Amino acid sequence: MVHQISKLTLERYNPDILVNISKDAGNTFDFYRAEELIEIGREAAIKSINRYKN
Repeated sequence: MVHQISKLTLERYNPDILVNISKDAGNTFDFYRAEELIEIGREAAIKSINRYKN
């Protein structure tokens, strides 16, 4: 249900930049992988920003 609400919200408010990260990248208790997950997010953000600039 949360996924559907998010999807509808994105359709309604169409953001300029959307950073997509796989839902399989991490789980609820993956705190020990914080550095790795931050890097995944950083790379995804850079890709999204570059796509927006072009």
